[in-house]
Amino acid sequence: MEWFTRMILNLPPRAKDVKEIRESAPELFSDEEIKETKRYHRGYIHPLYWDTYELREAVRVWLQDFEEKTPEGDCCDYPCCIRKKAGDNADGYMHMMTVAGGRDRNPPAKSFFDLINATKIKNATVLRVILTDPYIYFDTGQNGDGGGFNNLLKLLEHLNIDSSTEFRLELTPQNDSEKKDRFETKIQQEFPSCTVLNHNNSSTFHDRFIFVQYNNNQCKAWYGPSLNGLNSNSIIIFGDLTDSNAVNQLSQRLL
Repeated sequence: MEWFTRMILNLPPRAKDVKEIRESAPELFSDEEIKETKRYHRGYIHPLYWDTYELREAVRVWLQDFEEKTPEGDCCDYPCCIRKKAGDNADGYMHMMTVAGGRDRNPPAKSFFDLINATKIKNATVLRVILTDPYIYFDTGQNGDGGGFNNLLKLLEHLNIDSSTEFRLELTPQNDSEKKDRFETKIQQEFPSCTVLNHNNSSTFHDRFIFVQYNNNQCKAWYGPSLNGLNSNSIIIFGDLTDSNAVNQLSQRLL
């Protein structure tokens, strides 16, 4: 009950306090308001008289003062995390999952690249980009809209790769060496120091992943659609793969 001592002394909550309360009273972290009970219990000794309902709400308000910085890729313990709630008015925060596209709406390409820009690792050099996209060699998507190849070039640019960057582009295994060579030639016209290879895993990936390895041993990953579908009116869901365990599991299968 160290957290309670800190609360009545008007001291800010610590990470261990949040963890203890989350384990003992997870209902306090729910978005749903706990209904006031008609049964009142003895109040605690405190300058203010608290019944059980008032105490619950006081703890909720106190928890909102938790401001510990969370390292990138880790789970956020902040009970009112805007990134978790992904509210429509969460100014300054990029939604970790985004829905875009659809009839009478803009193609999803801009939203996709906005998310890449907002969540990529900055000030690091890309060593390897891996795409588990079986349609990466096809410029035209399912709806007949082209631009898949240009979207790949845009992706590399948004990852801060320039014409002098030496990096590996590893793709879904392609047995047609002639098609792979043509593809590599096109890529090298924009990125002369790029080497195009098949990624290491011969298993079939049901989902599309973008996996990036940097020179500082950090890795980053996103999930989403095939790149040749970004210019269509298709409805797509894509996002930043923030769970560090998931990124590690993916890296074990790809690196």
